[in-house]
Amino acid sequence: MTAYKEKIQKGIGTLSEIWKDTEKHHKAEWIVLGAILLYCYLTMCYRDIVQTMYDAYHMWDFIFSADIFYLGNWISSTAYGFSFFVVFGVGMFPVWLISKLLPLQVLAQSMGITSDIARQDIVTTMGAILWMKLYLMVFVVLVLRELKTVAGLVGIDKKRQNWLVFFYLSSLCVVLPVFHIAQYDIISSYFTLMGVRYFLENKNKGFFIAFAIAMPMKWFAVYVFLPLVLIRYKNVFRIGISCLLGGCGVLFDKIVLGRLLPMIGHALGIGHGTPQYSSILRMSEMLASNGSEASAIESLQESMTIMESYMLRNMVRVGEFYASVFILVFALICIAAYLTKRGEGEEDNRKIMYLLFLSMLSFFLFSYSWNSYWLILLAPYLMLCVFMNERLLAVNCILELVFSAGLVIQKMIIQHWVFGGGFTYTFLVFKHMRQRTMDTYYLLDKFGFVKYQTVIYAFAVACGIALAVVNLPALRMNERAPEIRFGRGLLWARMAVLLIFIAAGIDCVFFE
Repeated sequence: MTAYKEKIQKGIGTLSEIWKDTEKHHKAEWIVLGAILLYCYLTMCYRDIVQTMYDAYHMWDFIFSADIFYLGNWISSTAYGFSFFVVFGVGMFPVWLISKLLPLQVLAQSMGITSDIARQDIVTTMGAILWMKLYLMVFVVLVLRELKTVAGLVGIDKKRQNWLVFFYLSSLCVVLPVFHIAQYDIISSYFTLMGVRYFLENKNKGFFIAFAIAMPMKWFAVYVFLPLVLIRYKNVFRIGISCLLGGCGVLFDKIVLGRLLPMIGHALGIGHGTPQYSSILRMSEMLASNGSEASAIESLQESMTIMESYMLRNMVRVGEFYASVFILVFALICIAAYLTKRGEGEEDNRKIMYLLFLSMLSFFLFSYSWNSYWLILLAPYLMLCVFMNERLLAVNCILELVFSAGLVIQKMIIQHWVFGGGFTYTFLVFKHMRQRTMDTYYLLDKFGFVKYQTVIYAFAVACGIALAVVNLPALRMNERAPEIRFGRGLLWARMAVLLIFIAAGIDCVFFE
């Protein structure tokens, strides 16, 4: 009996040591996180992935036809620029090629399948969607590689870099946009972060090329690019030239593809003229057939007016007139960047990364509206800010978790059609199970989250602002703040939040 008690005490002591020792990684944490991510990969998918897959699919039709001269006109009807379709199209090419060499109907008949799959479009098949989600995972790995390199440049040691990888993969700002929604802004995030790394390494050519690729995908890269240019150059002429170099991808989209190619095609009489192709109409039909038509229309209206929304609608009164809050804050950040001297070494690099974090944070705090899948653009800078100050690590981890969870809860209330409902589980392994169309709004309303959403969001915003304040280099809080131990409980708390998020979606769709 005594020997038995000694074994129990020894086991408890071993577990206690493992729990306290955060210098080492253990398989249990990675196995649980891996299972969570695998579940999301195999089961969750928002409708947008299908729409953009259609866009990439038809891109190859245009490329291998006489209408290639009007490719730019067609791309302008989509949500992304040409550089995105070059990168994303590489992943979509095998799907397109299979559909041309062996149409889905022929393949189904050869396998003796007589169900609806024989009449299904290959883009909406489970295999094609899982393939494209796997393609996105490649960019997650590439982002992690860049993240670790940048972390080394700002002085984060290798042991903490491994935890940085874990925290990035377990962040709601990553799991939601990539593993659940399966959105493509991870591609833009990769090229933007690559540009940051080139900047810190003083490699100008790579810096401009990376941002020339990133900016046509979506304009968010400019919130990182412009502060970096202002940090490096103080001469107005050089700033202007740098903006042209970084924006040359956008110019190629608008001038070469949008103007010159159609003129050449028209002059030579090649092709059928501007393609009568509308991704908006196709998307409307698809949304109406898969869920709430009202929410589909609302989603489309939001996506088409988003630039106007965050630029013009969130105002603050200054004297007699009104000013855009986001533009006001971003302009102040740019001024601070211009007044920042570009130095060498880890301390200077940390100041630069802090400014980039502020720039991306300002968009999510002060813009009028943003989509939940854009959180992936904030994730790298948020994680670097958390890990750049070792003494503040535990505090930063808590603030980041509350901040991320608060933003996601707010979006589960406001953009409820993205979570659960008829749009999450209708494409992958659960698509043949009986599902309800209820979304997360009703669940959150049932437990009082909707009633107190302003309070919840206030806590989230407070934590975001607190991250910006306590990590402000000039305050040197890492030297004055009391040291709070970075414990393993913070790791499991993150995974508990992910499990609650998953459980909420399951409850909405599969249980009465």
